[in-house]
Amino acid sequence: MKRKTIFIAVIVIVLITGGFVIWKLNTANAPRAPVGGDRHGSATTVMNARWHIYKDNASGLSFEYPPALAVDKQDNNGYSIIHVTDPKNHAVYVAIIIVSDPSQPDINKIFTGPYPKEIPPTSNDSMMTVDQKTLNGLQGVEVYGYTQEGSSYSDVFMYKSNHLWKIYLDPVLEGRVVKYPGFGMPTPNKDTYKQILASIEIYP
Repeated sequence: MKRKTIFIAVIVIVLITGGFVIWKLNTANAPRAPVGGDRHGSATTVMNARWHIYKDNASGLSFEYPPALAVDKQDNNGYSIIHVTDPKNHAVYVAIIIVSDPSQPDINKIFTGPYPKEIPPTSNDSMMTVDQKTLNGLQGVEVYGYTQEGSSYSDVFMYKSNHLWKIYLDPVLEGRVVKYPGFGMPTPNKDTYKQILASIEIYP
């Protein structure tokens, strides 16, 4: 039973942190997908005052962002990644992973119980803390802790509806750590970061 629990925990950690460190490293060189319906047929951008509104009709996601930042979406097998970055210094403001199938048993356990307070450490990751959290009226969980043998720190809000949503939070601006471990990454503007997060809406 103990081995099964550890195995499930490992799967959860991979789902939470997998691909994010690689994505952070490759953000500067990633090809920019145009924001609009031409490539994906679902995302549109309209002007709202001085900020843009990003809408993804297929998933029900929308958020606001300043015109100086860039938004792109990468579609993969079973999930999509949307990220908002500063083209000048490559600061990452928001990263959102949308998983098409949220029905995996290990994911269900996080949301339905027995509610885990922690995810046991693995050979690469420290103990991950799990807290219940509400973001813009969305009731989910926040999972945070050191990953990749301490070379990175993951802070992610997870929400489950028709999709599994993973909204990556900035650990420095959230006060989890004082600097990004192992990365010479620029810190996003705090006010802009907070305004983008506050504007995120997800419709069923």
